[in-house]
Amino acid sequence: MRLKRYSILLFAILTTYLTSGQVGINILIPDSSAVLQLESTKKGLGLTRLTRAQRDSIVKPLRGLTIFNVQDSVIEYWNGDCWLRTYEKNCYECRINLFNPKPVDTLDRVVADSVVTNITVNRLNGNQKTTLAIIATPPKGVSVYFG
Repeated sequence: MRLKRYSILLFAILTTYLTSGQVGINILIPDSSAVLQLESTKKGLGLTRLTRAQRDSIVKPLRGLTIFNVQDSVIEYWNGDCWLRTYEKNCYECRINLFNPKPVDTLDRVVADSVVTNITVNRLNGNQKTTLAIIATPPKGVSVYFG
């Protein structure tokens, strides 16, 4: 009789936890606000590791889908419109990179009166106009032009 009572109690406890829709790993009772709760003092969570091409090939990603972008070494999530880095607020924040394919030396008036270089600005995110400004004061007699 006692064994039957314990079996019924164990069945009731298991049924409660299994039907609650919660999973706990290394934790007996997950917090009621979490569907999945992980606990560890020696390990972390490993997110899916994808390249940009692999990430972009996901058809209809779930809003909130989160990945680790191995090319940029950053965690990104799908907000329903675009992939955002965890620190970005929306798809319209402008993110650019500058590229100088042929770096030149410093201006030397003895050798040449001018130095010409091209700087390529690539917009990686956002749709705003991009303004490039030099935040420095050139030496007296030196001018900077944008063409």
